[in-house]
Amino acid sequence: MSTDDATMDNLRAWIKPLARFIPLDRVIHDIESESNEGGSESWRFNIYTDRYAYRISARTAGPQRRSYLGAIMSTRKPRAGEDHSRGNDLHDGRLTLDTWRNILSDIVGIEIVPLDIAAAGAVIDETPASEPVQEAARA
Repeated sequence: MSTDDATMDNLRAWIKPLARFIPLDRVIHDIESESNEGGSESWRFNIYTDRYAYRISARTAGPQRRSYLGAIMSTRKPRAGEDHSRGNDLHDGRLTLDTWRNILSDIVGIEIVPLDIAAAGAVIDETPASEPVQEAARA
């Protein structure tokens, strides 16, 4: 578990694997970056998927500020009959690798889709995973 505050260079290194198949400048949409008095930096950028836009905000620690890393998600198009897009806050916290991993987990949790088991012809085993282990222990 990483509890040390990271730098913007660290964050850029963490982002690099997202661009495994696409050049990084085609994955990240820079919104704003600046250096503040006291040596802290801030950076805002977007990452897009088919259905969602994710805005990531980062700030390094400064003399009077804690570091920060957070994200919000918004839909890329409104639902029928609505004139606004929906959104959600994702994980946030200090600028650490753990916070980054939590944000990525939130994004995967939003993007993942359930299997259409019936269409695949698979049978769903409704038995909780712990029951076979208990049965084996009694045998």
